[in-house]
Amino acid sequence: MVASGDILDTIVGIWQLVNTTNFESNGTSINTEPQAGILTYHKYGYMSANTMSTVPEFRPEGLTWPPQDNQTDLDWATVARHTLGYSGPFSINQSTANTGFITHGPLYVADIPSWVGTEQLRPYTLTKGKEETILRFTLINDENGRESNLYWKKLS
Repeated sequence: MVASGDILDTIVGIWQLVNTTNFESNGTSINTEPQAGILTYHKYGYMSANTMSTVPEFRPEGLTWPPQDNQTDLDWATVARHTLGYSGPFSINQSTANTGFITHGPLYVADIPSWVGTEQLRPYTLTKGKEETILRFTLINDENGRESNLYWKKLS
């Protein structure tokens, strides 16, 4: 179920990934590769997320669609390892005026095959300024306790 009212009006739209920060479980900052991304939420309850590395060695030149015989599986695997895309329905569970959880899924499409049919929980914080709105997802890896923060700026 998609939330109604102000929170839905704020979330629906196009968001651009502007920053990521990652920390070990002890709070030590982790250097991460620069990324670009677009996150789309539609008013009818569907979403799409796409991110990629912007590091040149992870973006081999000369790849085309459809793949050509002279393009190596290694080049394609390099791109795939540093790219994430998925889509499906979404729902919002609002905790306060600016915080809550957005559930992506159950996912219909995902670059990671094991994600198809799963739900990806995204704890969020919204910050609305005069000139921009920022959506921050804070994710904790259950296996190693690492924290990742993804900052998205609303484009429209």
